[in-house]
Amino acid sequence: MSIDTRLHADSYSKSRLQPQHRQKDYLCLADLALWLRSVAPSFEATRILDYGSGSAPYKSLFVGADYTCADFGLPLSERTLALSDNGMLSELADGSFDGVVSFQVLEHVPDTDAYLAEAYRVLSPGGRILLTTHGTFPKHSVPQDLWRWTEDGLVRAVSALGFEVERSVRLTNDFRALTQLALLRAPDSRFFVPIVSGINLLVSRVTRNAAVCTVPEPDGGLAVIVAVIASKKMRT
Repeated sequence: MSIDTRLHADSYSKSRLQPQHRQKDYLCLADLALWLRSVAPSFEATRILDYGSGSAPYKSLFVGADYTCADFGLPLSERTLALSDNGMLSELADGSFDGVVSFQVLEHVPDTDAYLAEAYRVLSPGGRILLTTHGTFPKHSVPQDLWRWTEDGLVRAVSALGFEVERSVRLTNDFRALTQLALLRAPDSRFFVPIVSGINLLVSRVTRNAAVCTVPEPDGGLAVIVAVIASKKMRT
């Protein structure tokens, strides 16, 4: 299976970790980077698998971890794994890692239960998963785009595979989300770059409290990204 080569480019990584106001997806990427910077230091995993890594744009946030990337089309090395055609980690033994991270991958996975079960399998007891995916977002096929979640739905999906959810959050919420969705529809034209930049700068200031929400998800709420941190049950 092939994957869009843009996901392995250095420019892609920089645009995720350090998004610029001129980017149409600035708001959600800035919110995701903000949240990840806040939780990465306490993730407390020494052997991390980035499951569906692309160019691993958030790798530098997990300082000191033995970080392994797994994806389609990666050049093989000591720290990369090639996924099988069904996306499984067939060459890995059970309990190979004490941390799994998955950033904006789950919406592209045909069998999400199999993906989550595989993440659970390769985690050691007590190991943790940090997973983010889309709540509301336009279709973006790389190479396919299949699913969307509410926060409650993602918690349910992860819990059903045996994980114990420690926390869940919603990123880029309400008016901030509406602005993000509108900007994503802006034409790809140089004329719109200063307009997009100005809107992102203004909205990022006046709606900063909507960047990360940890209160219970309300009916009528709108979030661009939903995320969970969960752990594999310890043996008894």
